[in-house]
Amino acid sequence: MRYFRPNMGYAQVMQQRARSARDKARRAEDLLTAAESLALELGGVRYITLAPVTERAGLHRTGIRRYYTSKEELLLGLAERGWNQWRDAVKAEAGDRTGLTPAETAAVLSKTLASLPVFCDLLTHVPLYLEGDVGIERARRYKTSSFAAHDEIVAALDDASTMTAGQLTELLSAATALAAYFWQEAHPTPTLAALYEQVPRWGRNALDFGPRLDALLKATAAGFAGAAARERTSRSEELKIFSRTTCGASLSARRLAGGAGPVLRRRVRSDSSCSAGRRGRGRARCRGR
Repeated sequence: MRYFRPNMGYAQVMQQRARSARDKARRAEDLLTAAESLALELGGVRYITLAPVTERAGLHRTGIRRYYTSKEELLLGLAERGWNQWRDAVKAEAGDRTGLTPAETAAVLSKTLASLPVFCDLLTHVPLYLEGDVGIERARRYKTSSFAAHDEIVAALDDASTMTAGQLTELLSAATALAAYFWQEAHPTPTLAALYEQVPRWGRNALDFGPRLDALLKATAAGFAGAAARERTSRSEELKIFSRTTCGASLSARRLAGGAGPVLRRRVRSDSSCSAGRRGRGRARCRGR
């Protein structure tokens, strides 16, 4: 614990506290870096334990509790950092480009995801147990940070792509879901790897992660774009039909009002003349009697 000397001024106290906060943030970041490197070496975050992480970060084995209360909180922090890394990678890849086709937009997502293997691994573990096994405030911080990164990715691609913001949001959901599933298939446990050697057809899906993700994301993006195009065509046809129907009905109404009116008026005048003639002949017969 750090104690402040009684004769220290206010500015000195605040400076020392700021330095302590920076030191704590730096050590917390060092622990995340150590956890990420171990995950890469061991083959996944499932093999991580706190003692090796603490040792690699250069801290006492009990020192990690000052920064992370559990392994789950440590890995959730690593996932939070992964979202920020993905956001930065997408922004850098998109750059100042504009008019990206759906296939090119999907390629940006697949390429940047493939460059973050530990993040892809964590995309499976976060919804399974990580965000549910920490306190509510820690879960809130993770959700706030990850949703902010997600929205920045959508905004960056919205400026660069021909796809709509709604389509991009759905494409990001597909990207994270596919990355989470394909990463686990492409990196089987030692038991499954041995089993696939014995029965190769069971391991046919354990192919290269990057190409599979890229192909499926491009197909998904094309599907979104095709569905939107078909919807626009359908609406255009509906408007044409409605326009023809409306014009036809209007023309019929005008014909009825303009053409039938004189005929009806002539018929009324003719009927009136006939009635008057019959009344006149009737009076003449009466006088003749």
